[in-house]
Amino acid sequence: MAIAMAWVVCGATGVCCRADVPDPGTVFPQPAFTAEQFVEFIGLNAAPFDIYIDKGKYKASGTKYAPQVFFDLGVRHYRMVLKNARTPADAAQRVRAAYEQYGARPAMLIDPGKDGPPEQVVALLKEYGGSEVIGALEGPNEVNNKFPPQELNLKYGKKRDEAAGALYMQDYYKVVKADPATRDIPVINFTAIFTDYRLARPCDAFDYNNMHSYQGYRVPSSSLLKNFIRCNNILPVGSVIKPFMPTECGYNIEEDKTNQIKGNGSPQAQATNMPMLLGEYFRHGFVKRVYLFALHNADGYGLLESDQETKRPAYYALQSLIAALKDATWNTQTKAWEGGQFTPRALLFTVEGAPPTFKSITLQKRSGEYSLLMWNELPNWDSTARRDITNAPVTVTLSFSTPIGTKAQVLRQDDSGAFKVAQDLALENDSLRIAVPSALIIVRLAPNVTDPASPIAAPPKIEAQATENSVHLTWQAPAKATDVAGYFVYRNGWCVASLPAGQPSFDDLSPWIRPGLGYTYEVQAYDRKGNMSDRAATVAQTAAKFPDLVIADFGLEKDVQPGDTVRFRAKVRNVGNGATPVDVPISGSFRIAGQMLAWFTVEGVLKPGEEREYVTNGGPKGTALWTAEAGTHTLVSVMDDINRIPGEKNKNNNFSDRTLVIGAAPAGQLLGRSAAAPWRIDLSAEGSEDWVHWGLEDAASVTRKAGAGQIGALEMIGKGHLGSTKGTGIRCIWSNGEPVASMEATNSALWLNGVGNGYAITAPADTIERVLKVYASGIGGATCSLSATLSDGSAPPYVSKTWSGNSGHGSSAPVPGDFAAVYTIRYRATSDAQTLRVEFKLDADASRFQGQARLSAATLSRAPAK
Repeated sequence: MAIAMAWVVCGATGVCCRADVPDPGTVFPQPAFTAEQFVEFIGLNAAPFDIYIDKGKYKASGTKYAPQVFFDLGVRHYRMVLKNARTPADAAQRVRAAYEQYGARPAMLIDPGKDGPPEQVVALLKEYGGSEVIGALEGPNEVNNKFPPQELNLKYGKKRDEAAGALYMQDYYKVVKADPATRDIPVINFTAIFTDYRLARPCDAFDYNNMHSYQGYRVPSSSLLKNFIRCNNILPVGSVIKPFMPTECGYNIEEDKTNQIKGNGSPQAQATNMPMLLGEYFRHGFVKRVYLFALHNADGYGLLESDQETKRPAYYALQSLIAALKDATWNTQTKAWEGGQFTPRALLFTVEGAPPTFKSITLQKRSGEYSLLMWNELPNWDSTARRDITNAPVTVTLSFSTPIGTKAQVLRQDDSGAFKVAQDLALENDSLRIAVPSALIIVRLAPNVTDPASPIAAPPKIEAQATENSVHLTWQAPAKATDVAGYFVYRNGWCVASLPAGQPSFDDLSPWIRPGLGYTYEVQAYDRKGNMSDRAATVAQTAAKFPDLVIADFGLEKDVQPGDTVRFRAKVRNVGNGATPVDVPISGSFRIAGQMLAWFTVEGVLKPGEEREYVTNGGPKGTALWTAEAGTHTLVSVMDDINRIPGEKNKNNNFSDRTLVIGAAPAGQLLGRSAAAPWRIDLSAEGSEDWVHWGLEDAASVTRKAGAGQIGALEMIGKGHLGSTKGTGIRCIWSNGEPVASMEATNSALWLNGVGNGYAITAPADTIERVLKVYASGIGGATCSLSATLSDGSAPPYVSKTWSGNSGHGSSAPVPGDFAAVYTIRYRATSDAQTLRVEFKLDADASRFQGQARLSAATLSRAPAK
């Protein structure tokens, strides 16, 4: 377990400071679901049969509580490990017996280190009862988790981490689906943390996608958009999006020491937020089941205290919520849940006085009684002050078109966390005024309808047209259009629109729409009695056109002196072939010496080829202004800094840095700048004074401009292994070299490993202004730095620590990618016979000896006139 894909996912800046676009409120009128659908939706991380270990490596792990503590909750789905050190010898028999007695089914989590090859996993699944008993099979857990002292990263088929997870799923999915005893078990995808799954694509070897969508103590919806978008990034272009089964989410009470998360909540906030979370996830129909974390107090998230005896308020909240909504009974003879399966009828009503944070779900029991779930989605815990927040309830007026009795019964949570009958409210003129808190409440309503539901005809035809960031939907009215009162429109199971009968079309302009994917749209007609038709469905395939944002230029908005305040500016260009998503802000940030200074967040779509200049409009101290400090600084600019657009064609070119001089200029000059390297460099054209290329054939290969020699010999820093590669991301050509006279294309380079190791080169420096360009890269999550110094010390050094292949969370959960950069150094000494020394080093290796610092080439030329 770790805080995966969560509020702590912050992209390159490492700063969590801005919210993503919030989900819209509930649409009205709204469809109805059976109460049983909601109960079946609930899962829990629990291991009721695990052995408790009181000594050795796994001391104080396992299960002390009696299994009945879990089964008393009424939860029908639990997530457990298929096999580990705490698994009892008779686990399969006990799981089967629990299924037969309670109808509870496990989701079995595969542990790559213990379960063996695919055939062995299938054999284990058969022991547990195969598809009759097992509710789901989940791929490896958090494959790139390296929170110390753990070493949980996956190694499989000569691949690591996310790439290994994708290959693992492909191999195991094939075998599980080939056996008649296991092929009907739903397979849930593996999880990784702090990632956007770029390194795992393309993979679709699963039935349900997965996410560990923790959100700290923010509202439940706060992490859904980013997790949904990033997890879908694993799919091949052209795939139809699959539903989700998040296998971990929830709210902690104690400090999460394992994952180094110091924030914690309160028992009351946990009990209040958990039902609200279930309601919010259910409302987003793409989530088919959610597994709360956890029954025991794992990393502070439990429904039980650490003694595994004391029940927290959240335990009673979950237990009483299920009891209030349950509509079926487990038949131990037929091994089936009986009752509660029927065609519900929509509850037609509108709401006045509701803020956008007001949410609701309509559930119906077989008796006809409605359970209207409502909540105002606001934070209930102040994580800074570490105290509960008391939000004033919002009073709304519900006006019903469906005939309803004269009274409503309201269930609210009491101090124990349990849902209790709080009050009976009277309806006046088919309207109900009710105070809705920042917590889920249940409003029970009895309809004055005696005739059974009778589905009406569905729209006979539905069509979709899509761009890369929008969908236009049209449909035909059913044959008996006079029976239609309106339409519900669903995107991947989520009701995103409620339209009148005379509007058979819908435009989806939403941040959820991303390029290269298939979205399942459904349209459902309903009549004035709330009868709902079957859903007519189509798939809208968005165009595989992707944006690519680059920083064409950046710096200060104006010239300043020390002590002046100023905003930063950035000229941003979309060099991709697709527009940016709708309602997803164009954003970027600026920092110096690792300190966040300011950012810009601007609404609006940036079309292909379009360029705009933005200025900062926010900052960590509440201002977009920076007080200029005298001296020489390295200003870093990061585009799409919190990765709102993970589907960019190239994330590498989101970074840039430059030397910024405030106040008096030094006697000499040393101005640096870095940016993403172009894919192809003509060394002969660029290196008018000299150029050099390394690693053409082997580690000793050096090719340079014929007759030159101004760039000094390569010097190794440290004792890292030095080798050559032909697979770097920088392609070089030349026509005036020696010993190799010309080259049409080579991607060769030097590589080394070992933190602290690196390369050094020198170039001549005098009173003539020159430009040295260094082409370097890193792979496997390498974080690298470049420093440049003048021998006479006439200008401060240029130091760039901007570039890293690791887009994950430090060394704990790396996402080991690559980068390729060009460092441009414009320099001049104050006297002749000086030198410029440049060092390129491997600073950090989050992937533990997989990272490499690579050096391709350097060019030297006279500086052009300013």
